Amino acid sequence: MAAQSVRPRDLEVVAAIDALTAELGYSPTVRELASRLGYKAPQSVQRRLDRLVAAGLVRRPLARRLRALATARPSGD
Repeated sequence: MAAQSVRPRDLEVVAAIDALTAELGYSPTVRELASRLGYKAPQSVQRRLDRLVAAGLVRRPLARRLRALATARPSGD
């Protein structure tokens, strides 16, 4: 099965991760992302995160800690 392509709403998740990380000083939880993006169910964000991880736009360590999301951008951006 081919990897799903990244959709425009997926990129909103990337922007929300960056914004919340800047505001909070640490990575947001899936629930915090869902709240920021206006989703009722965290599963909606989780599906988008899975697609972003597969595309290489979001990193998640193997130990799936609560606050372990980071966008995969070079540190100079």
